[in-house]
Amino acid sequence: MRTIFEEAWSEIDHTVRYPYDQNNPVFLQFLMILNRLAGSADEMGTFVLFLKKELELKEAIHRDAINKKEDAIKELKDQIQKLKLDKAEKELLNISLDKLNLPDFGLTKIPDFDLPDFDYSKLNEKSTILDISKNIDWNAIDFSKIIKPKDDNGVIDK
Repeated sequence: MRTIFEEAWSEIDHTVRYPYDQNNPVFLQFLMILNRLAGSADEMGTFVLFLKKELELKEAIHRDAINKKEDAIKELKDQIQKLKLDKAEKELLNISLDKLNLPDFGLTKIPDFDLPDFDYSKLNEKSTILDISKNIDWNAIDFSKIIKPKDDNGVIDK
């Protein structure tokens, strides 16, 4: 079975080279580059599918761990209420347990934000993700647009 990238490359290759330009060195070099790009795009598409499954699995494992922790905290709070302690002592124990709760950043989707300008002229066909990341001014990204923590009352800080 051919991928959409393989299909696109073969259509372009066939349209450009046949029937008259089979030995044109300019077309041959261009089509070899395009073939590598299509192969890389196909590989990236396959990896994205793998990454999606891997992230979903990690999220499920993480969510399960959080649920178990929250259940344990609730059970401890129930046991605290049954103890023969005065109200102030129980409140201190409950405050300590509340510190175990994770903050809710209010993220339900990946937020939109602008990446800084990037000089694409520094890239070539051998450039890697590392090369790209070295040329990004990460300090220019306003991460406050991405993560907006909530205050103690659960209201998102502005």
